[in-house]
Amino acid sequence: FVANDFTDICESKKLGKVFLVSADCLYYSENGKTWNFLKFSEGIQSFKHICYSDDLNMLVVSCVNSNVLYTTTDFENWNTVTLDTDATVDCIIYGGGKFMAVGSKLFISTDGVEWVSQNKTGDKIIYNPLIEKYLITDSSSIYISTNSSGLTWQTVSYELTDVIFGAGAYNCFIGIHDEKLVTSTNGSQWTQLSDETIRGILALNEFSNVLVCVDNTLNEIKTIDVYGDITEQDLDFKAGVRKLIYAGSLFKFITVGDYGYITTSEDGVEFEKGSFIYEYGQYIPVFNSMAYKKVGNRIAIHSSSLYKNRTYLAFLSEDGTLDREIYSNEYNGID
Repeated sequence: FVANDFTDICESKKLGKVFLVSADCLYYSENGKTWNFLKFSEGIQSFKHICYSDDLNMLVVSCVNSNVLYTTTDFENWNTVTLDTDATVDCIIYGGGKFMAVGSKLFISTDGVEWVSQNKTGDKIIYNPLIEKYLITDSSSIYISTNSSGLTWQTVSYELTDVIFGAGAYNCFIGIHDEKLVTSTNGSQWTQLSDETIRGILALNEFSNVLVCVDNTLNEIKTIDVYGDITEQDLDFKAGVRKLIYAGSLFKFITVGDYGYITTSEDGVEFEKGSFIYEYGQYIPVFNSMAYKKVGNRIAIHSSSLYKNRTYLAFLSEDGTLDREIYSNEYNGID
């Protein structure tokens, strides 16, 4: 399939699937390598974040610069949720029996249908099931919920560039502060683990206690085992990682990001380049429309791109493999 930058990925342990969003498409996979389109019937959208609740059997998707969420429980029929006017969402999680979405405000829902808002901004939110509290990162501060309701908060002046909840041997918050790995049992007091420089985004295999950090600027991966030993490697391709998770039901680390790259790893050390979607020189197509037609024993796909003022035609064989491509350096105005 053809896609542009991937923006988010989430897992359903109950279904044994991972769900993925690009700017204009939704996908799912049962192995992290083979991906299928997820049907979406609400027109062309610019997707941003995705979250699945095993408790509610519900998938929630947000859109770029939008106060609208889309939800589904059967992957066929979608419901529209309109949040406060001019609201935006930068992160969605499900934990502690509720959805929590944070961005220009904080939005809380126990059923994915009715949402209440608070004037609490942030760029990421996570849940710690051991202490039944939420943590929000926001610029140079973090907010810790005083209880499991998520309605009252304590402010801590502490900057985290990324943070996760680490189960297994850690059983605490794990974050990055001043390019150092730090941990906290309560979100208020933090302890530095080592002097090693750590940048990027984190994920933990709670079974093997392997911690992985991807520096999405340098394309560098650092893997920290349970003994604190660090393995470093450079990706030999430009992955532009935006999101890293450990999908326990698939027993794999999965990264998604720019340029249509997906990588997977079973041990957190060797990452395999998976579904590289499309690249033409240094040009990555950002499509605003697509159409297809059966031509003999081939399928012709047309897509116009506003991003680089080009038109792309692909001819696929009936089995879906690429047969021939045609490019135009001018946008033809067809929507």
